Amino acid sequence: MIANRQGFGDILAEGNIRVAEKLGVGMDIVPHCRGLEHISVDPRITMGFSLGYAMSTRGSDHLKNYSCLEFPGCARSRAYQLPKVLGADLEKKFWDNFPAQMSELDTKPALCTWSEKNKCIADIVSCCCQAIGSWGGAGSWDEAYTPLLRLATGIDTPDELLLTTTERIVNIERAHWLREGGGIQDDTHTDRYFDEPVVDGPHKGMVIDRDKWKWAQQEYYKYHGWDELGFIKPEKAKELSIDEIIPDMEKGKNICREWLKNNPGK
Repeated sequence: MIANRQGFGDILAEGNIRVAEKLGVGMDIVPHCRGLEHISVDPRITMGFSLGYAMSTRGSDHLKNYSCLEFPGCARSRAYQLPKVLGADLEKKFWDNFPAQMSELDTKPALCTWSEKNKCIADIVSCCCQAIGSWGGAGSWDEAYTPLLRLATGIDTPDELLLTTTERIVNIERAHWLREGGGIQDDTHTDRYFDEPVVDGPHKGMVIDRDKWKWAQQEYYKYHGWDELGFIKPEKAKELSIDEIIPDMEKGKNICREWLKNNPGK
């Protein structure tokens, strides 16, 4: 029915969001962020993917962040990466609570920030991210894609320049949402993931803790040099040589504040 758009399948073929909009019900339960549905990883269980879904500039897209190091098998096989990814204190916290750490938020702002840059370099080089994500054997960006980029271009691009480029890409993409007023209120999940527990299986009873989520949002913003509403600060824009976005940030922030004022508690 869906493939041939026959009968009710014609509506279902539009996807969950458009179906809910057409029917006038269900927007509160559709599993999505920014209008894009989740993949199979439950955001109540894997907190790195959960934060990555919410912060992705493409909507709920695991390939924008791809924080696979939270998965026990990947963490074990790539343990040598964690000191660089998390730093000494957070690495200790990660292993002290391993493997339950997958379902905790305390290390995820740092992990997601690093993973975002890691994945962005794969995009810059136009290579599949599987080599540096999941259980791919190529290591991280500096082991896999930076050498490839240097060989392809003949330019010995410094690591710091590449990392700054990833920041610039992330911030420019983010700026498009922010210009339209989409800040902190969009960096989250639908209420069901905070209110409805996982119904069965080894993770039965899990929900996203609202207070921990608010903390993780703010920590993620701090790692990026954004303000408390998730907007790019003027000094960050200048640092990345994208200061032309500053007027748009002010315009968008006013829209965001007005939305928050009219939707208290959201």
